[in-house]
Amino acid sequence: MATELLTIKKYEFSDGTIINVKIDYPNNRVSIVDKNGSNTNFKFAERGVEFMNGWINILSAMQYAIRAARDELTAWQTAQDEKKAQQIIDIAIALGELEEGKK
Repeated sequence: MATELLTIKKYEFSDGTIINVKIDYPNNRVSIVDKNGSNTNFKFAERGVEFMNGWINILSAMQYAIRAARDELTAWQTAQDEKKAQQIIDIAIALGELEEGKK
């Protein structure tokens, strides 16, 4: 069974905004990255009013992408917790059966 440990997802919006999100499952981290998977350095500075609507579009896209990544990471964490709990139950059952066999 293969387990995906790192995912990069591309969110493309109708206004042309593209947000790439990296989900690092084992380290429980989410990053907004560029198309090569490197951390981004968005700069919202020293621009005129004509850029404000674009900034709002980018921030809305980032919010959507981050929420989606958060939900995916949370679901993965829950599945891992359930898997660990089942392993503990399986071990307890096996130990109980071993004890029963000794009697």
